[in-house]
Amino acid sequence: MKQLVVNFKCLKCGNCCVNLINYSPHLTTGLYLLPDEIGLFSTKYIAPCIGTDLHLLDNTPQVVRVFQLNIAICPKLTSKNECLIYKERPRVCHSYPIQISMSRDQCKIEPRFSTNCHFMKQYYGENKQQKIAFSGEKEETTYHQIEHYFQSVFDNYQGDIRFYDLNTQSWV
Repeated sequence: MKQLVVNFKCLKCGNCCVNLINYSPHLTTGLYLLPDEIGLFSTKYIAPCIGTDLHLLDNTPQVVRVFQLNIAICPKLTSKNECLIYKERPRVCHSYPIQISMSRDQCKIEPRFSTNCHFMKQYYGENKQQKIAFSGEKEETTYHQIEHYFQSVFDNYQGDIRFYDLNTQSWV
């Protein structure tokens, strides 16, 4: 498979900060946040995402390993499509337009291109299925940090993982 090198240039369209809710038939999720990133947002915008260490009585997680925003538009996006916390933004924002595609059934993650990014649509068109190569070391390092964290959760807690569905507001 041919590699597609992403030489990303932000067009400040704001699409990366809107439509943050990912709707699927089995699980509705928001923008992923690692535990050290939840302080960037008000607690009213944060929900659990991936939990482990299941309670014996009701099989609900006792420990949240990954969090998520529970709103469609980032509260840090200004009317000029600028980020109020750009230098401290979450890792998933640093690695954009590369996003994590998570499979709940297989407990694995894969990189994918954002379908919301105007830059990707304009310059790369329909090449989104090609293997991803990064143009910058920082983006690649950031993405691999996220990937490593998620994979370590999946590997270490295989049968004891639950996902929080924003649509039903319950663990599945």
